Amino acid sequence: MLKMTDRVYDIAKWLVSVVLPALGILYVALSDVFGLLVPDSVMATVMAIVLFMGMFVNANGQKWAMARLEATGTMIRDTNSDGIPDYPFRMSGDIYDSLKWLNQVFLPALAVMYTTMADIWSLPNADMVSVVLGAFIIFMSTTLQFSSTQWAKAGGLGLPPIS
Repeated sequence: MLKMTDRVYDIAKWLVSVVLPALGILYVALSDVFGLLVPDSVMATVMAIVLFMGMFVNANGQKWAMARLEATGTMIRDTNSDGIPDYPFRMSGDIYDSLKWLNQVFLPALAVMYTTMADIWSLPNADMVSVVLGAFIIFMSTTLQFSSTQWAKAGGLGLPPIS
């Protein structure tokens, strides 16, 4: 598997979690105003890219985190030994990992699947479903990034702990 530097991983995670979903939503939102073509196809394409990149980032995330653990000897700062890292927005490693997987893999896959199936089976509102899912992905990305940033400020390494 391709080794990523910390910077490459952070950029890839940011693209998957924030930039690409935001661009897809922006295009769909502006398509009615400016008459842009095929908003549902553009959103499906963006979400397919997010899904592909998200799977790559997620698959590399565990190896990347373990390399950081080996390099530093620690993944969390837990002064009261409750198994939850010491930072203001407290989220355990299992919860963070589950939400990150949901956000980077499942929700983009769901958006792509619905948009694709909507064309085949004439399901309603394909573009609106994609926009809503994209907006939720951005909301979750912001929450997860806040958690990760707060954890790093509290002495972590930029990733919430692996339990």
